[in-house]
Amino acid sequence: MRRDGTKLTAYALGELPPEEAALVEGWLAEEPRLGEEVEEVRATAALLEGGFAEEGTAVGLRSFQRALIEARAGRRRRFFSVRVGNLAAMAVAAGVVAAVGVWIGWGADGEERSPSGTDVESARVDGIDFLGGVEGMAYLGEESGGFLVGADEVQWSDLDDLVQELTRPDPADEHIGGRVKIIYRYEDMGFDLDEEVIANVEVEGLEWPPLAISPSWYVPDDLPAPGTEAYQHLVENTFRDPRVFPFSTFSIDVDSAGYANLRRFLAQGRLPPRDAVRVEEMINYFHYDYPLPEGEHPLAIDVEVGACPWNRDARLLRVGLQGIPPAEEGRQPANLVFLLDVSGSMKAAAKLPLLKDALRLLIANLTEEDSVAIVTYSDQARVHLPPVRGSERAVLREAIDRLSAHGSTNGESGLGLAYRLASERFLEEGINRVLLATDGDFNVGASSEGALEELIAEKARSGVHLTVLGFGSGNLKDSKLEVLSGRGDGNYAYIDGLREAQRVLVDELAGTLETIAEDVKLQIDFNRAQVAAYRLIGYENRALAAQDFQDDQKDAGELGAGHRVTALYELLPAAGGVVPGVSPSKYAAPEREVIPTDGELCEVRVRYQAPGGSASRELRVPVVDAGLAFEELSRDTRFAAAVAAFGTLLRGSPHRGTADPETISRWALEALGEDRDGRRAEFCDLVRRAVELGLR
Repeated sequence: MRRDGTKLTAYALGELPPEEAALVEGWLAEEPRLGEEVEEVRATAALLEGGFAEEGTAVGLRSFQRALIEARAGRRRRFFSVRVGNLAAMAVAAGVVAAVGVWIGWGADGEERSPSGTDVESARVDGIDFLGGVEGMAYLGEESGGFLVGADEVQWSDLDDLVQELTRPDPADEHIGGRVKIIYRYEDMGFDLDEEVIANVEVEGLEWPPLAISPSWYVPDDLPAPGTEAYQHLVENTFRDPRVFPFSTFSIDVDSAGYANLRRFLAQGRLPPRDAVRVEEMINYFHYDYPLPEGEHPLAIDVEVGACPWNRDARLLRVGLQGIPPAEEGRQPANLVFLLDVSGSMKAAAKLPLLKDALRLLIANLTEEDSVAIVTYSDQARVHLPPVRGSERAVLREAIDRLSAHGSTNGESGLGLAYRLASERFLEEGINRVLLATDGDFNVGASSEGALEELIAEKARSGVHLTVLGFGSGNLKDSKLEVLSGRGDGNYAYIDGLREAQRVLVDELAGTLETIAEDVKLQIDFNRAQVAAYRLIGYENRALAAQDFQDDQKDAGELGAGHRVTALYELLPAAGGVVPGVSPSKYAAPEREVIPTDGELCEVRVRYQAPGGSASRELRVPVVDAGLAFEELSRDTRFAAAVAAFGTLLRGSPHRGTADPETISRWALEALGEDRDGRRAEFCDLVRRAVELGLR
């Protein structure tokens, strides 16, 4: 019979009738370890009751306090701890006694842990010292779907209502002091309070995490499993025979969400789920120094071929596209509508608080010619801020400051309202875009998801595009957000910290907003005299049929100003014989089927439409293998190969070849180059972190 944790807690608190108590005592006789849990619950209850009784507050456990004890006993997590000397003093600091129950959870191990796993020497809460005495723990960052507590005295949705926010220190400092803002939110505790109660905590002896991932945000070492996160299942590309499939055709992908999201997993101390790893988004996260376009086309093709580092029998083809940079005089005026999810699931630190900071960065780069409106949605959608000029920063900041999370999710009504506002102020000669920011809990209401996607596609055809920004964990509907951004002819980014917000919404704002080429498709025509088999690395959910390449009605990806796209192919030379694992057909006679060429390996073709246009234009570049060794390839190609190999390891790919984390790190370190933004060095840190988490 399953050992019911609720019954154990009730037994420890003396709340079971005799017949059920006898049942539990039988469990204890069979499993002595359960007795330790019972004693821990009793000790915790005694501390809680005693602490309040000493100050003349309510004696006995209220149901929300009991629920916290039960959650603590049954769901061990890593906490950030301070020493609490006086429970009533904490109550004074928080403003109400009931808030103490939310803030404090008691543990028996006596360890003090910070989010980086180091000791906290002391703390002050609103001028009150907490040294010695009872061990208190402030829970930081259980994501949505956490401790679901429903009791007579209290109703709250998540314990992630506790938000921690540290000021950014100098990463060079080994130890820092900081201020932790802990926010208490609650809906009904029997008190007439519905505002936030804020206590500022000064922390000493907090060691900066050795891994510089999103340095504005600390992440606890031990977080729950992804929960209700959703990812599209990807079937990895395999080798294809060019005698049967001479063309490899796909839509470009400039999304960066996949890389930032897997960085979040590694920062939280977990390897990402296999389907969360989209190798092309990892490769395309980085800057590569491709030649700028010259002449009439807004993009240029750059190719390189050399030895494949993880397969000595193969060659590596790198295809790069480079878009024209933003105009020196600045981007076009923008008509922007921010569509913000402010439902209850957005309360966590890495969700609405981070979103608000990201928006503050964005508005600093808006101009007098820009128009900005804010639509929010939770139970209902509403216009939070009617359209104002981008230069009205004080108005925009005040509107951002007023944002708060509550209620359920009605994404459908919010999207309709946002598109209506964008259409009303449509700019014929400018950028028209809705920016959706959400954790992915995007309920569609009365309409089907298909109808919602068709609405987004229809608006994109009318000139209003959609950018999607994902936030937080535990509830991320990655697959849905990627589809919505694609249908809206936009891009999808995942914001895991202020550094990523700075990259997407400031450093690359023009590329995020301004499209220079639409429906961009790549097609590689392989020479069967030179190539026995080929494998496209990544782009599994961007594949197109060969005939789609010339079909101007077939939707594909958009290229923003200054954006670049990279694709890698693993090629088996024709001299190598056949496709791995496939016996040659007796009817396939290569000498009768191939068309000899002057050593061409393949031809790269790119097809695109001008923004707002209807007819495609095409570029073609022949590719010749000059026989380069891997070490002779450019730094960009070698680094891209290292990133691709890391992705294949994270996905558990059968095509990993001889790649291993140590070798991947060496490839990446040797190809760092100037690394002006530090992203390549961070990648090396991520590889080391993945090894620590068990990647082999």
